[in-house]
Amino acid sequence: MDTLAKNLIQMMIIVVIGAAGFLVLGPEGSLTIPKAHNKVSHEMVRILGTDRIVTQIVVEDDKSSFLGGTDRVIAAGTVTMLIGVDVDKAEKSVPDTANPTVLVRLPDSEILTTELDEDSIVYFRKATIVQRLTELDDQERQSRIRQKIKVSAAEFVKINGLLPSMAEIEKRVREIWSETGTRTAIEFQSLTN
Repeated sequence: MDTLAKNLIQMMIIVVIGAAGFLVLGPEGSLTIPKAHNKVSHEMVRILGTDRIVTQIVVEDDKSSFLGGTDRVIAAGTVTMLIGVDVDKAEKSVPDTANPTVLVRLPDSEILTTELDEDSIVYFRKATIVQRLTELDDQERQSRIRQKIKVSAAEFVKINGLLPSMAEIEKRVREIWSETGTRTAIEFQSLTN
């Protein structure tokens, strides 16, 4: 190849690189990135969180195999739950001169949120080698196990009486009410009575 041909090829390469740079960087020489379309969900939540419970839950998941035997997984994970009252379900009276006391009817306490720490999950599996080779990554099973951990955590809270009673919630609301400096009297009733 002669020098003229080499120079022309080099010149074409430079023009192509320059044109590509112009298209990517734009006429000002700065990189133009298209605007991202982010979606954000926002809603007002009115809750009175009275307790935060963190517990570690262990569950089992058995799966029969057509290859014979049972493929058993024992999983443990840490769950954090916020316990309290959904204020949107509460009812209140408006005080007036005839009755200056505010009557608040509160719903029973409930588990408001349940969060499973995905990084805390540990799986122990007892299965034959053939079962292990046929099901290397069972996402559906892992999802079912994560759900079992959350459900077991909620059952643990209810069985062990960890939901605060109406009297405990009333006490906590009265403490908040007194800190506001409001002189209006407040009275509580349960919505379920």
